[in-house]
Amino acid sequence: MTDNKLYFETVCGDGTLKLSYDAAAALIRTAAGEISGVSEAMTPDTMPAGWHGSKGTWIAPGETENGCRVRMYITVQLGDPLTARAAAVQEKIKNALEASTFLTAESVDVFVAGVRLDK
Repeated sequence: MTDNKLYFETVCGDGTLKLSYDAAAALIRTAAGEISGVSEAMTPDTMPAGWHGSKGTWIAPGETENGCRVRMYITVQLGDPLTARAAAVQEKIKNALEASTFLTAESVDVFVAGVRLDK
């Protein structure tokens, strides 16, 4: 059976440490979900070449050896200040990636794709 997953890789001691794009995207989704009033938004099924992901979270290799780029599409609750909410999501994603993995977030782009009306 062949492994079709894509990985970020870094040399670690005598071996190589691999982190799948799927695992990185799951970490990103979890971090963003910790921000009050934020939920994931669905995005188009296709992104520019080199981007991988789904469910509103896209990730691509960065320019540096352990760098990555992130695009997150979110829905926010009506009444929340959009710029403050998006900035909080950016910071949370960057901190989570850099604290939990060997990746450096070179760019974290957060797009507000919708507003949720809670009853």
